[in-house]
Amino acid sequence: MTSGSIVEVFTSVQGEGPHVGYRQLFVRLAGCNLDCKYCDTDFRAAPTFRLEDDPGSGRFRKEANLVAPDVLVEYIARLKASDYHSVSFTGGEPLVQDAFLMEVLAAVKALGWRTYLETNGTLTTSLERLIALCDIVAMDIKLPSVTGRPLPQSHAGFLRVASAREVFVKVVVSEETSKAEIQVAARLIREVDQGIHLVIQPVTCRDRTGSIPARRILELQRTALGELKHVRVIPQTHHCAGMP
Repeated sequence: MTSGSIVEVFTSVQGEGPHVGYRQLFVRLAGCNLDCKYCDTDFRAAPTFRLEDDPGSGRFRKEANLVAPDVLVEYIARLKASDYHSVSFTGGEPLVQDAFLMEVLAAVKALGWRTYLETNGTLTTSLERLIALCDIVAMDIKLPSVTGRPLPQSHAGFLRVASAREVFVKVVVSEETSKAEIQVAARLIREVDQGIHLVIQPVTCRDRTGSIPARRILELQRTALGELKHVRVIPQTHHCAGMP
């Protein structure tokens, strides 16, 4: 049996993408294979993780890392799956712990949960191992203007694997994001399936600074709509609502 390193387990509403507003259980796994300059999430491994005492209470206790899959699943089993849209495995990058994640996904599926994977869309081999256990894949396309690094070459292959399930793509954009970048991302999606939904997410900070002019956002959306059928602009709504 494998063990995993967790950052936190809590309940809240999904704040990003087309499933925004749905109640979810969040399992944030430690570690990431990228270091994006806009990232505001602490995904570092630590000796302990935060576990919410009661759903939605915001009261946490500390539990020891590393965690066996059955220990995490035992906690999830105490909750009623029908009260939630799904359980979201997020990070960091959950796929850096693919062996642990696979065991947990299989167990929670057996409990009747839908599974929602939030991923940076780069670890294709890891996704291949567990795609059958994912109901929804929320995949990022990492734009150079926002991440400070070249566009990952693995995005196209990753999206082809993810397209076997319900999948949507999110791109975080900043004032530096060009129409050419958005066009590259949209064409990457179109080559897999023109019907895959693209979500443009303006980069936001927890203090709500760093907004992008509406005119600029609309230009980027218009560019993407030249390639795809479904392009939506959805900001991070959980920050606006003061939720985690």
